[in-house]
Amino acid sequence: MKTVCPHCGAALPPRAVACPECGSDEHTGWSDSGIAGTAPYEAFDDDDYADMLEREFGVKKKAPRKQIKAIVMGIIAALLALMLVLGRL
Repeated sequence: MKTVCPHCGAALPPRAVACPECGSDEHTGWSDSGIAGTAPYEAFDDDDYADMLEREFGVKKKAPRKQIKAIVMGIIAALLALMLVLGRL
C-alpha cells in the first residue's frame, strides 16, 4: 500500500482509495508504479483554458473592455437619438 500520492506527493492515510489533497485515484492516474511529480500532463494556452472553462463550467471568457465600451456607447447613442425624436413630437 502506498503512503505517498504518486501524483502530488501528499501523505496518504492508511487504506486510502483517493488522495485527500489532489483527489487522484487509480482511475485518474494513480497506479502502484507511479512516482510523485511525474504524472503526465499536457501544456495548454489561454485559449484552451477558456474553452475548458466554458465546456466544463459554462463560464465564458469576458469580453474585452473595448468591446464593452463600444456596446455601451452604442446604447447611449440610440437612447439619445430616441429622446431627440420623441422630444420633437
